[in-house]
Amino acid sequence: VHGRLSLFDEYPYEQPTEAFSFEIFKQAFVAVQSCVVHFNKAPLARRFALVPLGPPLLTYSSTSKAMLQLSEDGDAVEYVADRAYVAGDILTVWCGPQPNSRLLLNYGIINDFNPYDRLTVRCELDAKDPQYAEKRQLLLSDERSSVQEFQLYRDKDPVMSDDFVPFLRLAVANQEELSAANGDFTEAISSRNEAAALHHLQDALERQLAGYKTTMAQDDDLIENAIDLRVKVATRLLRIEKAVLSRAILKIKEIYAGQPELEAFDVSSATHLPVLTFAA
Repeated sequence: VHGRLSLFDEYPYEQPTEAFSFEIFKQAFVAVQSCVVHFNKAPLARRFALVPLGPPLLTYSSTSKAMLQLSEDGDAVEYVADRAYVAGDILTVWCGPQPNSRLLLNYGIINDFNPYDRLTVRCELDAKDPQYAEKRQLLLSDERSSVQEFQLYRDKDPVMSDDFVPFLRLAVANQEELSAANGDFTEAISSRNEAAALHHLQDALERQLAGYKTTMAQDDDLIENAIDLRVKVATRLLRIEKAVLSRAILKIKEIYAGQPELEAFDVSSATHLPVLTFAA
């Protein structure tokens, strides 16, 4: 095509780029990507390697202690076993501290017992909040910005990042509560503030959960009966995301149950609330 450079311009006797469809490119990309190995503690120039007979013949596991590493002389890739293997055993290898969303993208797999599974919540102060400047300054004094990311965990305790609720307390605080907190939001400031923070988070979690096209029960049916393997794998990931959201919602309900005084505050009409968005 006129005006576009091609790798094959230098190799006129090879097939031109146009001979390869996007579908073929995707297949080739997956074949290469699935063989990429990342080495811990290796020099930056040798941090990654293509190991064609490595990952495809191994089973990635989030809990395995076995690893692939670069040899001391840097000329070979070594498999460091985590136990004695016998003929017929499945060779596993640690895939690093990656959530399932990353494992699916990198290797096309889902690990149902992945201890690193998490869901990221991006939280941003409302710039139209009358107390925005003061809140932003409080965050800057702690070397933090008005936009923060927090984690929700499927199996790990606590259920969410330790500093998530304190950030929400700051975000929903009125002028009186800001003065009372004196810059410290690690503990509850007032029942109204606590109710507003928890209600806003619960509402965001429930709206995110309701946004999925299928329920968890329908996911279980798809995982069990779907013929298309890609549908099964994608559904497993979505079900894990829903499990993370459901666990966080349950935690908030437990907090409410332990602090019945919070139910007395109607914070459904609160304004200038932080914006919460989700990413795997």
